[in-house]
Amino acid sequence: MQCRTMFLLFAAVFLILCLDGSYLRTEATCTAGLNMPPMVKTFSGTNCLVSGWASTDVGYITDATIWIGGSQLRTVTNTDITKTRLDISVVFDSTHFAHDASIQLLVVGHNTSGQEGRSNRIYQDKIYNKSSVFCRKQFEDTEAIANLVRTAFNGMNHGATSTSAGGWTKQNVLASVKVDTALHYSTHATQTTMTDDSAQPPGGSGGVTITTGEVNSAMGQRTAVVPINVVLLNGCSSASHVDWETAFGIGDNSVDRVFVGWDAVMYFPAAQSAADTFWACMEGQNKAEDAIASAMTTYTTYPNNQYPNAHLISRGDELTKLHGVYEGSGWWK
Repeated sequence: MQCRTMFLLFAAVFLILCLDGSYLRTEATCTAGLNMPPMVKTFSGTNCLVSGWASTDVGYITDATIWIGGSQLRTVTNTDITKTRLDISVVFDSTHFAHDASIQLLVVGHNTSGQEGRSNRIYQDKIYNKSSVFCRKQFEDTEAIANLVRTAFNGMNHGATSTSAGGWTKQNVLASVKVDTALHYSTHATQTTMTDDSAQPPGGSGGVTITTGEVNSAMGQRTAVVPINVVLLNGCSSASHVDWETAFGIGDNSVDRVFVGWDAVMYFPAAQSAADTFWACMEGQNKAEDAIASAMTTYTTYPNNQYPNAHLISRGDELTKLHGVYEGSGWWK
């Protein structure tokens, strides 16, 4: 009878241990993951977010690390014995990588048993940085002007879709609206039009005029899966109203997207030098507001400036960058 009682007591204890799992769990497991679908994400701009996690089913999680493109960017550590999961994220700049590049993301975590969990994914051709440069042909140094802007774009890993230093075609300009993330136009402009020099003295007649309505229509046919980040429309009165901002799909509440233009008639030689300063400043990992301030110094000190009271202004997000992480330094934060 005593043996029977001892057997029943042992069986009861065994059953309790099985029900709560502590008896059967003999080995811990550490896992890690990325919080994004594997084949959808395209990285563009300076506000690209990667997030992931590491977890354990026994003990607690001690650390989690994110790697991007082979570089270890951030590690989070933990000593809280009740925490079985760590979440981790990094904001980075797509222009740290070349357009159309593949990118490798890796999350690694460890638990108190020293076990490692990892999630490793390679995203094929998911970096998207494209630009176009269109310059009016009124001045003899147009090719040099176009090269200065193009050099800045290349320095920000923006592969040029199109570069025109001697007039445009409407087809090329509207095609750029459909695919690019950064755009530069040197142009005669009004609140609702931009015009090639061939319609103006000394270029002659038959120039190309593009309207806000045509740009807005091209935006509706946009094939890029990412938005336009920066537009500089270097022409008179191009930012005197919201027409061009609206045409390019950039609003006052946009984040990491900006339209830049002039609030009045400006002196074009000075404005072109200001534009060169603007793009060089953007290449230097600065915000649009800082690039505009530097450009305005160039404009106001230009010799024999006939329209010194014109201002280069932004519409949209003045914190926008094309190079260097959004609201930070370097290429990640």
